[in-house]
Amino acid sequence: QNGQMHGHGLYVEVDGSRYEGGWKHGQMSGKGVQLFSKGDRYEGQYLDGHRHGRGLQTFANGNKYEGEFYQGKIQGHGTYTCMDGRVYVGEFFDNKKHGKGKYSGGQGT
Repeated sequence: QNGQMHGHGLYVEVDGSRYEGGWKHGQMSGKGVQLFSKGDRYEGQYLDGHRHGRGLQTFANGNKYEGEFYQGKIQGHGTYTCMDGRVYVGEFFDNKKHGKGKYSGGQGT
């Protein structure tokens, strides 16, 4: 639309990163899946080109975060699960654990 991506589509970067999902006025919007060149994967909601709303981020090391995103950052309530079995359920701000939350699992617990 007017030379900008609009609707559903696939975009592939030179480095192999890719996004498939909704576009609005040339920006990722709505539901989509993004695969990053270093192995991370995100599936969830986008707004104005950013991860925004509910989503699942799977990191290249196998750790996962499922919960809320705000303007591209892990922010709000969510669950972070580590490969070793540790789980944190609680609040996040600016990509970090912040506020109330609870750890469980892992070696020795």
